Amino acid sequence: MAPPSTSAADARSRAAALALVAALSTLAGCADREKARADSAAIAATLAPPPGAPPASDCPKDGRWRTCSITKRLTDAGLIPHQLPDTTRVPFLTPAGASWTVSKVDLRVFLYDSVAQADREAQALDPIRVAPRGGSYAWPAPATLVHSGNLIAVLLSENARQVERVQLALEAGPPQPEGPAVAQPLPPSASH
Repeated sequence: MAPPSTSAADARSRAAALALVAALSTLAGCADREKARADSAAIAATLAPPPGAPPASDCPKDGRWRTCSITKRLTDAGLIPHQLPDTTRVPFLTPAGASWTVSKVDLRVFLYDSVAQADREAQALDPIRVAPRGGSYAWPAPATLVHSGNLIAVLLSENARQVERVQLALEAGPPQPEGPAVAQPLPPSASH
């Protein structure tokens, strides 16, 4: 029995079939991408509030920290904050504080009516001891001071990595007021 012969016509026929399969696959892929883009746009349109509508959040963005903005910021930073119902008092800070547990960090936050008032009290503290300058305070764990806008926070934990994550989230600053989007001009491109 002789092996089957492959003629030039058979080879061309196979090449044409492969080209057709490749073209159809490409078209199907493009159609899938276009459908995915359309689906994404439809989802975004249903999620976006109509123009002029109030923001979905009840937490105002007015350049000041509030308990709701602290929880949101920590959550947005990938942390899992749990606000505790009790308030906390520290003799050298004026307002009563709110407490959270965030991973392995105890967070105590003191919110002031004004940035100036928070600045005055923060400047009177020793940032290493987290106590009045020249004095001491017996925190239940190593303490880290954070001052951001109208907020003074004390992070209590031995876990330096978690303390840093919470600290960075809060030091990024309070939520800023939303205004109309302003287009920023791009720098001229360097043509080569």
